[in-house]
Amino acid sequence: MTLPIMAYRAFIATPAHISPGLTCDVTASTLTAGGVQAAINAASNGQTVCMPSGTGVWSTAVFITSKALTLAGNGS
Repeated sequence: MTLPIMAYRAFIATPAHISPGLTCDVTASTLTAGGVQAAINAASNGQTVCMPSGTGVWSTAVFITSKALTLAGNGS
């Protein structure tokens, strides 16, 4: 099953900080859709993918396919 996590032209703003006790298993290199998608693709089932600080606008969808992940923002 494939689930899009952001629709076309989505605005992304990550929260102020990673929740205490949350460990990042994979961190996206950038806040672009491609950077986050690459991190999602590199993560294994059950891992946490962290996004870098900041804001961004995605013009493409990002998908999580056949695995359960936690996505976390790292502040702005």
